Amino acid sequence: MCGRFGLIRPELLAERGLLDALAVEEVGASVPPTIAPRFNVAPGTDVLVALAHRRDGVVRRRLDLARWGLAARRPGRSERLVNARSESVAGSPATRDAWARGRRCLVPADVFYEWQDVADGDDPTGGARRTRRGRLPWAFARGDDAPFAFGGVWDASRDPDAPEAPPVVTFAVLTTAPNALLATVHDRMPVIVPPAAFDAWLDRATPPAAAAALLGPYPAAEMRGWRISTRVNDPRHDDASVLEPV
Repeated sequence: MCGRFGLIRPELLAERGLLDALAVEEVGASVPPTIAPRFNVAPGTDVLVALAHRRDGVVRRRLDLARWGLAARRPGRSERLVNARSESVAGSPATRDAWARGRRCLVPADVFYEWQDVADGDDPTGGARRTRRGRLPWAFARGDDAPFAFGGVWDASRDPDAPEAPPVVTFAVLTTAPNALLATVHDRMPVIVPPAAFDAWLDRATPPAAAAALLGPYPAAEMRGWRISTRVNDPRHDDASVLEPV
C-alpha cells in the first residue's frame, strides 16, 4: 500500500508552518531552491525528506532528497523496500538496524493513493458494472488540504558499482492499520506523524518504544477520500488530471 503520493502544493509547507515544525538545521545541496509540484510520485523517485544525520560525532537535522525504496538486505538477496509494516519494523531483518539506530525520517506530502480490490461486476461507488476483477484507485488528503508528513525509516548505502561515490540515502514509508475512512478501501494506510510529534520522531535519542507509540492510524475525521480514474496507474501522468473525481 501507499505506492504513490503527491506534494501538489509545496508552497504550503512554509505557509502552513510545516517547515518550521520540521526545524531543520541544514539543507542538502541536492535540494532545489524551488520545489516543483508532484502529483504522482512513484517508488524509485528522489523526494524531499527530513532526517537527523550524524557527521563527525554531531547529529544535525537536515532537509534533503532521498530515494523512495529502502535498500534492504536479506540473507542471500537484496531488495528495495517501498513500505514497511510498523508492527514488525523493530524485528524485520530489512528494517531493524535502521529502527534501532533511530534512523527515522519524515516525508512531506499532501495526497496519497490507495487501490481497492473489487470483485467481478462490482463497483462500490455505484458506477458502471465491471466485467472483470480490478483495482479501483482512490485519493486521500486532509480535510483542509494542508500538507502532512509520512513517518519512514532510512539508511545510507554505497553503490557497489561506484564505490567512490557518496552514499545514497533510501527510505521506506511505514504503514499501519487503517482508520475508519481508509478501512472501506484498503487494509493498511501510511503512518502520518502529527507536527507536535516531529521533534520526538526525528530525535535519534528518542527510545524506539516511545517512537513506536506514534505508529497508530491518523484520525479519520481529519481526512477525506474520493474515487479517481486509473490514469494515476501510470507514473508518467504527473499532473492534476490524476486527482479528478470519477
